[in-house]
Amino acid sequence: TQPSPAKAHQKSITVRQHADDLMQLANTMPKPPAIVAHSFGAAYVYDYLARGGPAAGACFLAPVPPSGNAAMVGRLLRRSPAKALLVTRALAFKGAARSPDLARAVFFDDSMPAEALERYVQRFADDSRVGLDLGDYQRNLPSVAARADGSAPWADSLPTCVIGGRA
Repeated sequence: TQPSPAKAHQKSITVRQHADDLMQLANTMPKPPAIVAHSFGAAYVYDYLARGGPAAGACFLAPVPPSGNAAMVGRLLRRSPAKALLVTRALAFKGAARSPDLARAVFFDDSMPAEALERYVQRFADDSRVGLDLGDYQRNLPSVAARADGSAPWADSLPTCVIGGRA
């Protein structure tokens, strides 16, 4: 497959660029792919599917809904400002890519061996070289493909599994 369109100097990629990457990859496959997306990655898949990208099915694991994540963020801030700060440090500020302690606090528990934790932190660092363009992300939510109830029309005709949310 071709690498992502991110240039060496590029610090962030838009939702559309991620979706275009997925479209390019899917178009090289002999059959439509079954797609699995987690968290913010769901937005790329929503854009891809809304534009008619081929898919045999889609599974979303704790996805940001097509209507956006503002309500979820608000609930987290009201329930636990400390947890909201922890998650923000780990994800938005990429702290989990630099700090094993922060990565453990957000993603793992005490049973994770230190050497395995170090491997995951390195993977986080590798994966966070180019981040999500948060301004673009916010401008694209709620998804233009979302209905008033937050659901997506393409889910009506596509085998879809949503864990930690609803289609």
